[in-house]
Amino acid sequence: MNSYRTGIPIIAVVLTCGCNTSVIRAADADLSDVPAMLDALEAAITSIHSFDLRVEENRKWFFEEYELVADGPQKVMKQRREAKVFSPPKSENQSTRQVFAKGSRRVEVFDSKTGQLKQVGGGDNERERVFFPKSLQGEVRRAGGQFLATGSDYLETFRDVGGTVPIMLILRERQKSLKIYRAGDGNRYIVFETDTAPRRAVSMGGYGYRIFADTSNSLMPAMVECYEIKGTETMLASRTTVTRRKLIAPGLEVPVASVKETFSQNKGLGKYQQANSAVELTVDESRSRWNHRVDGKEFRITFPTGTMVTDFERDMAIITGKPDPGDNLDDLVANAKHVIPGIRGHSIERSRAWMYWTAGGIGVVLLVGTGWLAYRRRSARSAS
Repeated sequence: MNSYRTGIPIIAVVLTCGCNTSVIRAADADLSDVPAMLDALEAAITSIHSFDLRVEENRKWFFEEYELVADGPQKVMKQRREAKVFSPPKSENQSTRQVFAKGSRRVEVFDSKTGQLKQVGGGDNERERVFFPKSLQGEVRRAGGQFLATGSDYLETFRDVGGTVPIMLILRERQKSLKIYRAGDGNRYIVFETDTAPRRAVSMGGYGYRIFADTSNSLMPAMVECYEIKGTETMLASRTTVTRRKLIAPGLEVPVASVKETFSQNKGLGKYQQANSAVELTVDESRSRWNHRVDGKEFRITFPTGTMVTDFERDMAIITGKPDPGDNLDDLVANAKHVIPGIRGHSIERSRAWMYWTAGGIGVVLLVGTGWLAYRRRSARSAS
């Protein structure tokens, strides 16, 4: 029985790294030495330092919940609650290429039906770009944005939470209040549990996390839970579970399949804390590589001539006048066909041009028609 339907986690072996001197075993781990435990966890996570993967995604929705307010015959506001269950589940597939090395990323999203490239994004620790080939639109922005919907990113299987926030950043920011304890399968797992205090100085402060680290596999995360506290209750928001892994080198296994579930938090609809959706990731092992050298050119996102580029860093939008190599913003602006300054707070969309031309055309037709009718009336009066 699948874990994402029952809510029972499958805790899978994730990584064993025999050459790692920071390996922690359940029998001799000193859980009170928080800095040492965090160092060991980080050593395990960073043992996967690069990859170039083809990933297949299957997203499923089991039910949706509604809280509706409707007008009655007497205009009396009545609240109606319902949970719409999908049987069989609604599903959507997506294929991506995901590349990572030294903090730099590249993500390519392909159309599931045609296989054509829909979107490509990438960059380094400072700046990133996104390009949409079909509409010839692009963006330049500071690093830290999401290229994929949560649950679709391979880094979330072992390294990140909330899309782009590193697990280690969250744990180290909350080091003083961090709870570390053993759990599951003969205390095989060491759990790193954070609080949910919504402090501004803490990343993802409104959420708490439980990281289930596998002591038999160098403390690589086998499962990551995200939860919220409402009142006196702790409610599970999401759970990412590694369900299959691959040995790529002696003592080194990497995730090749995972499930990320999200859970209902509404008590009034009969589906409380049941999985309402799940994202299944499967790595195409024949077209994927780990821990190899990645050429820096992989992370350059180029813009062809005629691309409408919104630059959020420089507060401008431009239309490229020549192909852009992807590594020189000054050259991009210097060779632009058109520059629109001060775009913050405004939406710049190439596709709206047809609206203005259409409105102008209608106006001309109306003007000509009105003049023609006036001419006919004058002619009729003169004849009479």
